[in-house]
Amino acid sequence: GAYGFIGAHIVAALSAADHEVICTVRHARVDSRFPGLRAIACDMARDIHSADWTSRLDGIQAVVNCAGILRERGADTFAAVHEQAPLALFHASQQMAVQRVIQVSALGNPIDGEFIASKHRCDEALAALDLDWLVLRPSLVYSARGSYGGTSLLRGLAALPGFVPLPGHGEQQVQPIAAEDVGAAVVAALARPQCAREVIELIGPEVMTLRDYLFAWR
Repeated sequence: GAYGFIGAHIVAALSAADHEVICTVRHARVDSRFPGLRAIACDMARDIHSADWTSRLDGIQAVVNCAGILRERGADTFAAVHEQAPLALFHASQQMAVQRVIQVSALGNPIDGEFIASKHRCDEALAALDLDWLVLRPSLVYSARGSYGGTSLLRGLAALPGFVPLPGHGEQQVQPIAAEDVGAAVVAALARPQCAREVIELIGPEVMTLRDYLFAWR
């Protein structure tokens, strides 16, 4: 998930901290934002066996999984992208003695939908492995310098002319966190090996309603 909204911020933060980053992305294309970085091909919809990952982990010291989808489409299912492929990667990491694994999950209640539920099932399965794992669960992630997926949808709602649609009257509480801070959290976690085998919720400093969040963007 290196070129996704959250993943790209993590790649940028790791590179700025002088980590040697290898991006695993579809088609192994090199993103113009990250000139000079290596990219290798993977497909989280199909790479669901540990054997798919072992050769990619040669010489790797730490794995950060940022892959995620907001909706299912074709082979891109929550089961494959959020559970089967990441767990294959984690089992391969165990086999290849890659001790440090950071799973970027999602904050929320599993009963609210399969997006959260599938992420949390993967978190629980990772916790059973013999790895120095760490699960980070970010809240609503934003950046003033770009958006993607659900973040773009919310910013689009905020920018509609004349009115702002408010799902459920906009009373849902959120505690948004900057994508740049998520990247900083991953860098900090890699610098602190003693911070392991726990779930950390990544939240911003202010609790607000969805209404206030949208009007702040507007």
